[in-house]
Amino acid sequence: MSSDIKEVENLNQSIKKRKTSKRTRKKVNKKKKSLILTIITLAILASVIAFYKFGIDKEVEVKSLKIKITQNWNNDSQKGIINLYKSPKKSNKELITKVNLKDHGGSLLYDVIAQKNNFEMIKIKSTNYGEAWIFLSSDEGAKNGEGYEFVWLAEFENVEWMGLPASYKEGRNYKIIWNVIHCTEGNEDNQAAENGATYDKTRTDGASVHFYHDPDSSVQTLYTKDRAFGALYVANERGVHHELCGLASQTQEQWLDKNSKNIIDNAAKISAYVCKKYDIPAKWLNEEEINDRKKGFLTHADISKVLSGNHTDPGAGFPKEYFIERVKHWIENV
Repeated sequence: MSSDIKEVENLNQSIKKRKTSKRTRKKVNKKKKSLILTIITLAILASVIAFYKFGIDKEVEVKSLKIKITQNWNNDSQKGIINLYKSPKKSNKELITKVNLKDHGGSLLYDVIAQKNNFEMIKIKSTNYGEAWIFLSSDEGAKNGEGYEFVWLAEFENVEWMGLPASYKEGRNYKIIWNVIHCTEGNEDNQAAENGATYDKTRTDGASVHFYHDPDSSVQTLYTKDRAFGALYVANERGVHHELCGLASQTQEQWLDKNSKNIIDNAAKISAYVCKKYDIPAKWLNEEEINDRKKGFLTHADISKVLSGNHTDPGAGFPKEYFIERVKHWIENV
C-alpha cells in the first residue's frame, strides 16, 4: 500500500514538473518573441537613421550656382566675418580661415559646388583657399543679418534669381535636349514675370517652370539642372521650361506688338544661353523628331499634340520663325 502511495506521489511530482516545464517553455518562447520584435524594431530604427544621415543629410553636388555674401553695414565692424571649414563639421580643428568681408570691399562672390541639409551648409570654391564649407544657417548670422547677408545668383547673365518654386525635383534622370515654350495666360506688364515666379512659391497644383519672361526682364525660379513640373514627365525630364507672359489667344500681329516683341526677345536671349550650355540647336522640332528625342525647341502645344495633353500654348498665332531668328541672333551675341 505504501509503495502505491509513493508511486502516486512520484507521478504527481512528475506531472507538476511537466507543467512547470511547459510554463517555463511558454515564458521562454514569449521572451524570444519579444526579443525578436525588439531586434526588428531596432533594425528599422537603424535604417531610418542611416537614411537620414546618408540620404537626406548627404553631400549633394551643385552646378551653375553662385552666391554673393555681403557685409551687413548696419552692424559693427567686428562682424561680417565668414568662417571657412575643411569639412561640414563646425569645429576649430576644421577651420581653414576667417575671411573679413571688409577686406574685400564688403562682399565676396563664390561658386557653389555642393550642399548639405537643404543648403544649410554649402561647399564653395575659393581662389585663395580651394574648396571650403560655409554654414549659412549657423549662429554666424547668415540668415539673421548678424554681420552678413547672402543672395543666390541666377544661372545666366541678364536674369534675376527669384527663389525656388513650391514643386520641383532636384536633379534629372535624362539629359536636357529641349527648350520648351509656354505662355502664362496672364497679362504682360513689367511685373508679370516677377509675379509669376512669386506665385510659384505658394501654388498648390504642383506646376513649375525654370524661367518667366515679361517685357523688361527675365527671372529664374529653378536651376536648369533640376526638373520642373511644366508638362508631361517626358518633357519635364528633358526640357528647360520658359513661361512667356501673354495669352495663347493672341494673334501673330499681337505677338509682334512692342510689348510682346520685348517678351519674345528676352525669352530668346535666355533660350540662347540654354542652347549654348546644352548644345541645343535653334530649330523647331517636328512630330517625328520629338518622338525620336532629337534636340531643339517645342511648345507646350507640341507636347500635347505629339505625346499627350490638351494644352494649346503659346497659341497658333505665336511667331515661331521670328522667335527662332532671335534665338540665333543671341547665340552669336551672348
